[in-house]
Amino acid sequence: MTEQNAVPTDGWQFVLADSLEKIYPDAPPRPLDRTIPMSVFPGEIASVQVAIRPPMKHDFRVAGPLEVSVDGASAGCVSISQVELVPCSLAAFPEHGSGYDRDTPGLYPDLLRPASEGLIQPRYGQWTAAWIDLVVPSADHAGDHEVGISVRAAEGRVLFTTGIKVTVLAVPAPELGIVNAHWFHCDGLAAHYGVGVFSEEHWSIIDAFMGSAARMGANSLLTPTWTPPLDTAVGGTRLPTQLIGISEDSGYHFDFSKLLRWVDLCAKHGIRYLEIAHLFTQWGAKATPAIYVGTTQGLERRFGWDVPARSASYRELMAELLPALRSFLAEHWSLDRVIFHISDEPEGAEALEGYQEAKDVVADLLEGLTVVDALSDFEFYGSGAVPNPAVATDAVAPFLKAGVKDLWVYYCVAQPIPWPRSIRSRTPAPEGFPGGDAFMVYPGPDGVPWESIRYKVFAQAMWDHRAFSLLAQLACREDVLALIDTNGSGGRLAMDSFSYDPVHYARVRELVNEGIAQRVSQTTS
Repeated sequence: MTEQNAVPTDGWQFVLADSLEKIYPDAPPRPLDRTIPMSVFPGEIASVQVAIRPPMKHDFRVAGPLEVSVDGASAGCVSISQVELVPCSLAAFPEHGSGYDRDTPGLYPDLLRPASEGLIQPRYGQWTAAWIDLVVPSADHAGDHEVGISVRAAEGRVLFTTGIKVTVLAVPAPELGIVNAHWFHCDGLAAHYGVGVFSEEHWSIIDAFMGSAARMGANSLLTPTWTPPLDTAVGGTRLPTQLIGISEDSGYHFDFSKLLRWVDLCAKHGIRYLEIAHLFTQWGAKATPAIYVGTTQGLERRFGWDVPARSASYRELMAELLPALRSFLAEHWSLDRVIFHISDEPEGAEALEGYQEAKDVVADLLEGLTVVDALSDFEFYGSGAVPNPAVATDAVAPFLKAGVKDLWVYYCVAQPIPWPRSIRSRTPAPEGFPGGDAFMVYPGPDGVPWESIRYKVFAQAMWDHRAFSLLAQLACREDVLALIDTNGSGGRLAMDSFSYDPVHYARVRELVNEGIAQRVSQTTS
């Protein structure tokens, strides 16, 4: 199908664009490349955008929202959102690498506001966009799906028509074969929505946001067994969110009922891994996390920044709590799908000594369990202090050279390089954090998460990985690496060299899908 204006548009402009295009208010967007087919797995979302700009006339007035509608047999599988602009005061650090769309403060397209009736508000003199998702949930409806798209003015006049064809593969995608871990902060949800921590309202919100994380491809969530000691100023505290009830009366007693409810929600949404909150404070493990204990005088904060990591009282608590937690997880989860942490991003010789001392406090209690810590300083791995590092993407080279087995990587505020399909559109957080670092979804009304463009393209990347994994099973890993290799590395993992061309990613994914379809057809014929 090709785009066409159904009637004279008096200066209206429309462009069909793909999901990797950022439609800025002041620039015409890159059109969808129609030479590349669009295919997805059952349950995978196919996304396009309709970019809209009203007539550029001084006397033109927008009469009301436009109606974007879809037709065809698959219309019931389509949802529509409006791409909203959000303020970004810090788009990038001054020393950032190449590849950014823009690096100055401004209004950036990111928030996807649900438009259940397809009503999209145009903006005078600016481009805006309707985001259209198609998801066919079952392989029972594999094959080609034609979707017609129309845009009508408030009075009903058709301004624009187009269409897309999406092919749904006849084979389901394999489960994601990597651990995709995201920090999930329950205190932020309670604070934003003004509800009591672990009240019924809070649990309902947690349920909704946990489901959204799973749909994005997250299969591991940070679990607040105690309030996570993360991004908390030295000497400061966060709103207490402690799933494990701890009381003291002639010894410690533990209540795991809230943790059981959390575990059940994770299972409900297909979350496979639990990240236990860090056992010591961030950036060097100097102190203990804020842990609250019920006493005969009431609830008190027993540990925190004011209690050193090597405190005998902390060891006494851990000596009772960690074995009890292990027993609970062995009964209600699986210990081989639990990730423990000592401290986040320790760095430097002094921190190495402190990290090792803190680790020694609990090492015997974690014997046989998976312990992973975020890391940029290679010496922590080289010394043996952190045998399972999760390495910052801009610090990964020495770890790759050392041949670290099952290497984890992560990205966040610290990395100046914009990785494709994950952080190309950003919105700000306070205190010097570049836009987009703090969140992937927005808190919509009534405890419902509103997704972002970054959320959508991250989810696409996880589906890409599942597609690569399936083709590697059906053919071989080398064939897949040859398809996705953009730098002539011969399949060698290279985190510092990749294509900035968004069309490349669509084209390669289609080549992978074609390979899958051909091999499945050969197997079944």
